[in-house]
Amino acid sequence: KISKILETRLENDKSAVEALKELSTFFPENTLRARRNLRGQIERRTVTINQEFVAALREVKEAVDNIYNDVKTINAQCAEMKVKLQVAKAETRHLTEQTARLHSQRSILEMQQEVAKAFTTAYLVSPEEVALLKSSSPSIGPAFFAALDKTQTVRNNTKHLLQTGHQKTALEVMSHSSEVREAGVTALYQWLLQAARHSDTVTHTVPAAMVYLEDR
Repeated sequence: KISKILETRLENDKSAVEALKELSTFFPENTLRARRNLRGQIERRTVTINQEFVAALREVKEAVDNIYNDVKTINAQCAEMKVKLQVAKAETRHLTEQTARLHSQRSILEMQQEVAKAFTTAYLVSPEEVALLKSSSPSIGPAFFAALDKTQTVRNNTKHLLQTGHQKTALEVMSHSSEVREAGVTALYQWLLQAARHSDTVTHTVPAAMVYLEDR
């Protein structure tokens, strides 16, 4: 074995060279005392190296634990952000659905308003027209005649309403418009009597009034 070791080219074995260099620190001189203490020095050096390794390993473990805790914290934060995003997404979806529902309701209300407006125009005499025709001292003129025309228009439209099966509504509308028209015609008749008694001049309003009385 000694011959084999001697024949070995140490310059080609770096690990062996390093080992010999380290060994030279334990055995600086070739004395009897040095040779006796060599085993103890090697054991102490081994213990020191092991202690250094354990300390280095402890530092590595602490570093790994810190990385693990950081990753754990990041995962928790990501999970929290995911929950918040899901909540925000649900709230956004609810808000979008609510907005669409409100737009739909608005469209329906606008349509209902248009229908109500059209119904009022076609089947109802306005409060202003009713007040004008039922006045105890009406102002006979274009506005009065237009109100009388409106009552007749409502009566004609009511006939179409009867044909659609809305008899109750049609009869109520017709009764109201007939009552208002009758009041207007009566007021117009009284006005003509007064005009005939107190005026020697026939104005253009008189012939127009006569037309409405003839239609009656």
